[in-house]
Amino acid sequence: TIKKVIPLYIPKTQIFLKDTISNISHQLKMPLAALNIYNGLLQEETASSPAIKEFTDLSEQELDRIEVLVQNLLTITKLDAGTIVLRKSEHYVDDMMAQIQRRFAFQAQQREINLNFAGQDTVMLICDAHWFMEAIGNIIKNALDHTKAGSTIQVSWREFTSMVQVVVKDDGSGIHPEDLPHIFKRFYRSRFSKDTQGVGLGLPLAEAIIEAHSGTIEVDSELGVGTTFTINFLIPTKL
Repeated sequence: TIKKVIPLYIPKTQIFLKDTISNISHQLKMPLAALNIYNGLLQEETASSPAIKEFTDLSEQELDRIEVLVQNLLTITKLDAGTIVLRKSEHYVDDMMAQIQRRFAFQAQQREINLNFAGQDTVMLICDAHWFMEAIGNIIKNALDHTKAGSTIQVSWREFTSMVQVVVKDDGSGIHPEDLPHIFKRFYRSRFSKDTQGVGLGLPLAEAIIEAHSGTIEVDSELGVGTTFTINFLIPTKL
């Protein structure tokens, strides 16, 4: 009967889609690398032509966007397939946050956004540092994309008895109530958002990485006031 066929059909379809996305993403990596090289060579020859320099700079931005998209697609398919091995060890949260701050400092300065980091320098977390920074970085990037010049993004962290908590708070545009239940869905695009550049993978990827660390992520937002992401990581019980 149909009821027996559907459960068998859906997983095969999902596997096919994941394999297809992964294969396409891999195939795009080589031409993207070549295009970046060609664009870099053109940029070296544009000193005497401001117009060409403007076009090559725009090309670089678009190539960077595509590269991020491809990388996110590959990461999500690997997480789905369980092929990413988290190499967890003890890390100072303060040290990881310092690296994230350096990564976004120039972008925040260019957009005239105040990006502040503050937390206890003694907090330690058992995690994969690379993927932890990837997840928190995606949330900060989302905040940067939805705040205007003069706004503030505050990143803080502290330790409780049973968990380490990270909070990313901004005073940006906020999220429409209709969108809140959907922001962690892949490729979700809000009809209220003015962001025409994003593809809707940053927050789903962050959520997947956080959950792979046995963590949780919650969001609270108000239109015109701002958005707060709260991430909690359980501290393993010492026996």
